Amino acid sequence: MLYLGLNTNNSMVVDDYYKEGKAINQRIERDRTAALLGLQASIYNADNRLAIDLSTHAVAFPPQLNELALVAQKRFATPSAIQLRWVHVTQAEKDGQMTLLPIGGSRFISHGTLLPQHGKYRLHIQPPDSAAWRLVSPLTELTHTQSLTVSAPEPDDVFDGSDIN
Repeated sequence: MLYLGLNTNNSMVVDDYYKEGKAINQRIERDRTAALLGLQASIYNADNRLAIDLSTHAVAFPPQLNELALVAQKRFATPSAIQLRWVHVTQAEKDGQMTLLPIGGSRFISHGTLLPQHGKYRLHIQPPDSAAWRLVSPLTELTHTQSLTVSAPEPDDVFDGSDIN
């Protein structure tokens, strides 16, 4: 056990809790923005390339969130690219990412890269180098032929009464 403890990397251990706490707050804000926008991404295989259609859908907001939603919707612009990350449930060395470029409207496509075939992953979708919004999938077993839809969280899941006042 001593040999394993000294010679293997435990990727699940966090060294800097302050920095991690700040990152958590940023993730919460991006999730809230995605919820206010009603964002949704459809991911599918298109001629052995990965494609994403980004869209918005109507969301029923509590009255206290209507103004925040209007502000978020006015600021929203279709990104110039989409970053897709896949995060393995336990093995960081299986994580990866790609950038998808626009092909018109709110459609984006990769250049030859597909998602991993085996293992349980969580997908993260966001504009590259941006803290504007993000979409995160539930834990998913991936296949190359599978189509996925990743939706923003419901407003009730990311806002509570203290956030609105």
